[in-house]
Amino acid sequence: MAPPIIKKRNRKYIVCANCRRRKTKCDRRYPCSHCTKAGIKCVYKLKDGTSLDEVNILDLTRDITSKEGSPRADAQSQSNARGCTSPILDIKLPKVKRSIIFSKPSMTVFIGSTSWIWLVLSRPSFKNLFSGIDSTMHKQKKEFQDNHKSISHRLTVIDSDPEQLAIIQLTEDIICPNYYQFQERLVYFQNNLNGLLYSNFVPMDVVHSLFLSYFTVNDGTDTPSTASSASLPADSAGSGRLSKFLPPKKPYLYSDISLITAIVSLSVIFTRYAANSPFHYQLTVPADELISLSLKLLNASNFRRKKTYQGLLSLILLRSCLFVFDNIEGCHQEFESYPMLQTCIDYCYQMGLHTDPDITETFLFKDQLIMKTRSMPNSGRIELWNYLQTQDAYHSIAIGTPILIHYEFCAKFKRKSDSFFETTREEAVMIMRKLSFVINSLRTVSIREILNLISQVIGFCYRIPAAKFLLPGIPLVGIDLDEVAYLFKLKLLTLQNVPSLCSMIMTGISSLHQSNPELLKNMETMNLLNGLSKEMYRQSILSIAISLHHIRYICEGRSVFGPEKNGKYVVYFRDLFATSLGQSFLTWFIFLLPRATKNPELIGELQNETMLFSYPPEDNGYPNNIDLVVLEKAFFHDFNGQSVNLGEQLCTKLMSSSELTTFASSFHEALRDNMIMKSSIDSYLIVKSIVVWPYIIGTIEECKASLDSRQMTVRDVIKIARTKVEKEFNEGGVNDSGDQLERMFDSLFADQDWLNVDEIDNVFEKNPLAELNGDGDASEKAWVVDGAN
Repeated sequence: MAPPIIKKRNRKYIVCANCRRRKTKCDRRYPCSHCTKAGIKCVYKLKDGTSLDEVNILDLTRDITSKEGSPRADAQSQSNARGCTSPILDIKLPKVKRSIIFSKPSMTVFIGSTSWIWLVLSRPSFKNLFSGIDSTMHKQKKEFQDNHKSISHRLTVIDSDPEQLAIIQLTEDIICPNYYQFQERLVYFQNNLNGLLYSNFVPMDVVHSLFLSYFTVNDGTDTPSTASSASLPADSAGSGRLSKFLPPKKPYLYSDISLITAIVSLSVIFTRYAANSPFHYQLTVPADELISLSLKLLNASNFRRKKTYQGLLSLILLRSCLFVFDNIEGCHQEFESYPMLQTCIDYCYQMGLHTDPDITETFLFKDQLIMKTRSMPNSGRIELWNYLQTQDAYHSIAIGTPILIHYEFCAKFKRKSDSFFETTREEAVMIMRKLSFVINSLRTVSIREILNLISQVIGFCYRIPAAKFLLPGIPLVGIDLDEVAYLFKLKLLTLQNVPSLCSMIMTGISSLHQSNPELLKNMETMNLLNGLSKEMYRQSILSIAISLHHIRYICEGRSVFGPEKNGKYVVYFRDLFATSLGQSFLTWFIFLLPRATKNPELIGELQNETMLFSYPPEDNGYPNNIDLVVLEKAFFHDFNGQSVNLGEQLCTKLMSSSELTTFASSFHEALRDNMIMKSSIDSYLIVKSIVVWPYIIGTIEECKASLDSRQMTVRDVIKIARTKVEKEFNEGGVNDSGDQLERMFDSLFADQDWLNVDEIDNVFEKNPLAELNGDGDASEKAWVVDGAN
C-alpha cells in the first residue's frame, strides 16, 4: 500500500512583513497603520520572501480615440480599461465626489467636484500651515487696488430710465475727438482679434456701417485717408470735435454704440503694452473709461427687455474686457464672470440662438430691410453658439457648477469642416462636457469611469504635442498662428484637469481600503491598487510640470508666438496663465512640502490620500536637465511605449526642493517685466506668490536647529517667512528689480544639505475652514482656497 500523499498548503501572507516579524495585529492596508506610525516602509512579501511585483498600469487604460482625434471615438469609452477585469475598479465610490458651500453674511459660493481647489481642501493640515501667508497676499491685493483705482462697472438688474443727455455728452467727449482712432481700432479688431477670439462671429461689416451712421466727419476736416497726426486740429485730444454724433432715435439703438466702444476697448487692451504700436493715431482714453462708457450705453439700451444682436455681442465683449483679457475687478475670473456668462446664455435662449438656424424659420414682421442689415448671418450665429458652449463647459469644470447648455434642448457644437483644427475644437468641448456630466452629477462613479476620463484627456493632449508650439529650425511659412494659439489654449484647459482627476482616483483607492477590507486581502488586488496610486501620483506631477514649462517657454519668447513678451498672444493667454500658474505651483508645493520637511503630520496626510509610502524613491532622480520634450515623453507613455521608469525618475527630481527653487527663480525672472501679467489683479498676485514658496523652504533651513530642539514649531517658521516676504514686497524689490530675488535664491543654495530635518514638532488644527471664520472676506482671506489672491 502506497504511503498517503501529504498535500502542502500553499499559504500566502496577508499581513505586512514588519507586523509579522513583530507579531502585532496588522490592519492589512497599504501602508498599514503600524508602519505609518513607526515611519518605516510597509512591505508585503510572498512565502519565499520576495516582494510583490508592481502591476503594469499600462494595461488599465488605453487610448480610446483614434490618432486623428475624431469626437466619435467617445462611443468606444465602454470598452476602455479592457486590460484589467478586476471588479474592484467598478465599485461605486460615494466619497470620491465632494462639494462645499462657502457662506458668509455678504456672499455664498458653491464649489463642486471638478474644481482643482479640492487639492487644497483635502489637506487641512497643509491649509492651516499655510494660513499665515494669506494676510500678506491680502495686503498685496489691497495695494494693487489702491494703485489701480477703477471706475465702477455694473449692469443694471432691471431696466431703468437712463440719463440720456449725460450719456450723449459722455459719448461726444470720448468718441468725437477720437474719430480716426476709433476707426483705426475697429479695423485692427477685424484683422487681428475677431478670428482669434470669436471665430469671426462679430459682423464687422455691420459694425463699420453703424459707426459711419452715428458719427460723421465735420466739414473742413481731413478725411480718414488723408488725415495725419500732424494735421489734426490742436484741440482734437481735448474738447475739439473731429466728428459729430447723431444720437439714436430709440433707446435700444444705444447697444450699437456700446458694441463699437467695446470693440475699441478690446483693441486697446491687446495693444497698450506692445513694443511697436500698430496704430498711426494715438488714443489717450484708457480702456477703463471706454469700458465704463460701453456699459452705460448698454444699460441705456434697455438690453434686458429689448434684445438685439448688438446688445448680446456687446455683453460678450464686455465680459472679455472686464474679466478675461484684463481683470481689475476681482481675483478669480471664473467666479466673477460667471453671472455675465449666464446672462449671455439666457439672452441666446430668448433670441432663439440655441436652435439650429438651418431648420429654424425666422420671420421678420417689421422693418424688414433694416433687420436684414442688423442681423447676424447663420454662420455667425453658429460660431457664437459654439463659443458659448466652450465657455459653459470650461466654467462648469473650473467651478464645479452644472452645465447650463443641454443638448436635449439646444443645438450641438457644429464644426465648419473635418479639418484637424475643427475636429479638435469640437472634441475639446465634448471632453469638458463629459467631465462635468460624470464628475459634477449626483450619481456615484467608479475608479474605471474616472480612468476613462483621464485617458481621454491625455489622449487629447497627445495629439497636440509641444512641438507645435516650440520654435522650429525652419522659418514659419503658411502657419495660422491664431489657430495654433487656440489649440494651445485648449490643450492647457484640458491638461489642468489631470491633477484633480488623479486625486479623485487616489481618494477612491483610500476609500476602498477603509470600506472594503475583505477585498484587499487579495494580494493581486492590493498590488493593482498600489501600482495605480503610483501612476496617478506620477501623472499629477508630470501634468503640472508640463503646464509650467509650456507657459515659461511662451513668457520667455521661445515659442512660435514670437519673442515679444507683451504681444497679443500673451494677452490672449493671460487668464489661462493666471489660473494654471496658481494651480500648478500650489499643487507642486503640496506634494513637495511633506517630503522636504519630513513632518509626520504632513506625511500622514499625504499618505492617507495617496496610500503611498516613500514614493517616489529619493535616489532615482533624472540625471539631466528637465525640459518640455522629456516631460511629455514620460507623460504620454501609454501612447508612445515609453517605460514608466522615466516618469518615476522625473518625479523624483521634481520632488526635490532645489528643482522647485531653481524653476521658480527662472520663472519669476521671465515674468518680472511682463506688464500684461502685472496689470491684472489675479495674474499680479500669482506673480507675487511665486516667490513665497522658496521663502518658506529657505526659512525652514534657517530655523532647522530650533525645530530639531523643539524650540520652534512650523507655524513659528511660517510667521518668520511671512515677515521676510512682507519686507521684500514693501521694499518693491520683487516687483522692480531682480537683485534681492537673486540674492535670496543664492542664499538658499549656500548649503545643499539644508533640508535634512528629521522631525518637526507640530500640531495642526484640523478645521479646513479655519481661515473663513474671521471677520474678513472669504474671497480675500482664504487666498489659497480661492487659488489666486
